[in-house]
Order: sequence, then C-alpha cells, then structure tokens
Amino acid sequence: MSKGSSNWAIELVYSYKSNRIIGMLTDPQTWNVDVWSYDYSINRWIDVDDPIEKPQSGSWFNIAYDSERDRIILFGGVFDRKYLNETWIYDYYTKSWLKTNPDIQPSPRILSAMAYDSDSDRVILFGGSRSSNQSS
Repeated sequence: MSKGSSNWAIELVYSYKSNRIIGMLTDPQTWNVDVWSYDYSINRWIDVDDPIEKPQSGSWFNIAYDSERDRIILFGGVFDRKYLNETWIYDYYTKSWLKTNPDIQPSPRILSAMAYDSDSDRVILFGGSRSSNQSS
C-alpha cells in the first residue's frame, strides 16, 4: 500500500463500560489511525483523538476490545508495502495511544483475526498472511 491507495481500514468495537461504539479507520491523507466514538445519548459520531503519537498502520490492522481495562489493542497492518508487527493500546478516557514493545511478539502480518478472552485476560491473535504467498 502506498499513499494515494484506496484501501481503507475500518474496525469497530463496543465498549460496554462507556456504552459507545468506538471505530478506528485509516486517514487516507496521513495513513494514521483515527478514532471515532458513537454516543447513543446524543445520537452522534465524535472525533475523539488528536494525540501527538498514534499508529501509522495503513490498512489491514486488527483491534480487540479489552473489557477488563476498557481499552483497545491494535496490532499489525501494512504501511508503505511493509507488514507491521507493532502493538498499540488506545485508552478512550485519556484519548491517548501507547506503543508497547513486548519481549515476545507475533511476526508482521495482515488479514488476521483478534479477540479478547476475559477468562484468561489475554488477546488472542489467529492466522493472517505474512507475505503474498505464505500464511501463518
């Protein structure tokens, strides 16, 4: 993917603690991830983030809602034809992103699936593609 491409990434989660839908999409001008929140009480989408540092994940990233901590985990994606294995945490209340650097992390990939397992308090990542002809 390069700038000017028409491939958008859009992901949605529901935060039951804040009773909102939180959506993340790629800004096609900057390739940064923008965060929007749908507030049921006022029937409106609100642009909720303008942090200094945020992911530049292009497209095909994954997100999962961590219901224990009421935050969103973002992993992977592709930016400028490079597959990413970055992990970011978004906190809705502080409207901030935190880039994490785990000692052990999955290989760079796209087209995978993620979900939060509250019983084990872990985000589970499944599958994906590491290159155009190799799956994991």
